[in-house]
Amino acid sequence: MHINFRCSECGIVSPVSYGVLYRIWKQGYEQMPDDKKSQAYFNAEIQCICGNEDKFDSPMFQYAFKTIFKEILALDEG
Repeated sequence: MHINFRCSECGIVSPVSYGVLYRIWKQGYEQMPDDKKSQAYFNAEIQCICGNEDKFDSPMFQYAFKTIFKEILALDEG
């Protein structure tokens, strides 16, 4: 399963797997102090091969990833 990120500059679409995003996010999440974890939010900063950098953090992106990651975290901890 993956998500397609479209570059706002050149229009190239880059598919990135949820597994890759989860590993990157989890590494940052585990380094956060425990009192800040409840305030964690999800975004993706992607650099295209054209050199353009985009940040993906829309409400739908936040909701989708929050749901997926919370489920995966529950599996990891359970």
